[in-house]
Parts: sequence; structure tokens; C-alpha cells
Amino acid sequence: MKIKKITAVLLPFALLALGCGKSKTADTTPGCVMGNYGILTVNFASADIRHSVSVRFDGVHSQDKALPLGAKSDTLHIKPGNFPIRMQNLDNDNKVGTYRTIFTTIRTCKDTTLSVSF
Repeated sequence: MKIKKITAVLLPFALLALGCGKSKTADTTPGCVMGNYGILTVNFASADIRHSVSVRFDGVHSQDKALPLGAKSDTLHIKPGNFPIRMQNLDNDNKVGTYRTIFTTIRTCKDTTLSVSF
């Protein structure tokens, strides 16, 4: 009878300890591994004009982002691969002025930084 009481008291604590111990690996997996992306940082020389970034994945799909006036850099999450990255400035009518296209390899969880002089 005494053994049943001890087991009844200790069993919930043992189950709680086992439950807490198995979630550690899931908590330490980086988001870039789970989401399968690399980090692309783009830098522009001037904050006085608007800029945009376009990543061309193939002939049809792209990821485009326009930066607000005053922004000189931005960070994008990009799937792994080798892509042309087009960095450009925009006038008040959102027409492209100066631009530069750089072919870049993006790797999962790796930081890539591109900079232009405009």
C-alpha cells in the first residue's frame, strides 16, 4: 500500500520532467533552417532618393521591395540559389533611374551583403 502511495505521488513529477526535457532541440533550430532562406542585406549610398530591390527567381517569379525615402539599407529573406539582384533608384513617379544588377548566390542561413554607389 505504501509503494502505491509513493508511486502515485512521484509519477506526475516524473512525467513532467520527461515532458520538459524533449522540447529543447525544437527551440534551438534557427528560423532560417526551418524556413530555408538566406539573409540578403542591400546598402545604398544616398538616403535622399527612393530605392528598390528586385530578386529574379526565374522568368516569371520575383521578389520586389521598394524602400521608403530616407532608407539606405534593407534586409530580405531569400530562398537559396543563384539569382540576379537588381538594385535601383526611383524618381517621384516610381520610374527607374540608375540601376545595377549583380548575380549573387544565396545560401541557407548565410548573410550576403550588396552595396551600390547611388
